[in-house]
Order: sequence, then structure tokens, then C-alpha cells
Amino acid sequence: MVNVESGFGVIGLNGLGEKIQRALIGALQTAALNIETAAKMDCPAPMGILRGSIHIEPIREEDVYGYKIGSYLPYAPYVEFGTGAKVSVPSEYQEFALQFKGQKEVSGMNAQPYLLPNFEMQVEQFKNNIEKVLNDV
Repeated sequence: MVNVESGFGVIGLNGLGEKIQRALIGALQTAALNIETAAKMDCPAPMGILRGSIHIEPIREEDVYGYKIGSYLPYAPYVEFGTGAKVSVPSEYQEFALQFKGQKEVSGMNAQPYLLPNFEMQVEQFKNNIEKVLNDV
């Protein structure tokens, strides 16, 4: 099954001091939770199954610490990007969205983005928070 997910993280934490590591991990976790919360609030069916399926998943591999945020529901990408003639995909996500393209022509459903706009907004905030952490050291 294909998921619609966004993710981000920090590579190279092992070489940093414990105080910086904790601050960066805290900023990362805050950003992931903010994306999840905002995506749930912006989800077009606020009391529905899609809203309940939006989750964060930690990524922990050696020197990598991050999160994936998304939904496991097979129709989630179609809500995010739309269908048929009404597909709307930001240029930076064209390649990612191609995996969800169907084979038959349909009149389509308008895109109702709930995940990627919140991801983009929080990534910018996360970058600002990283700068603040590094400047405070």
C-alpha cells in the first residue's frame, strides 16, 4: 500500500553535544506534532476516518533522527492532490504525486490539501528554530 507522507529529520546528531542534541530533537518533535495537529484540523472531513488516520512515525537510524507524517489510507493522496482533470500538485511534489496517478479518465474531484501546506509551513519554522538553537549555544 502506498502512503501519502511527508518527512524530515536531522542527520549527524552523534557529533553534537548533549544539550544541542536535546534542543534539536525537541524542535523536531514539536514540528512533527504541529504538522500532525494542523493536518488534522485542515482535513476536509474533520470527524472522519481520514482525520483519524493522520499520524506521526519516528525515524531512528544510527545518526538520523526524524519523523514521517501522513496517512495510511489508500485514498489520502487523492484528497490531497485531487483526481482526474482536477488534480492540483505543487511543482516540487510532481514526481512524488505520479505514483498515485490512475489509468482511467475520470471527471475528477478537487484537491483538498491538508498535509503538504502544513508540512511546508512547519519546515520553515523548524529551520528558524534550528538557527535559534545554534545561536544560543
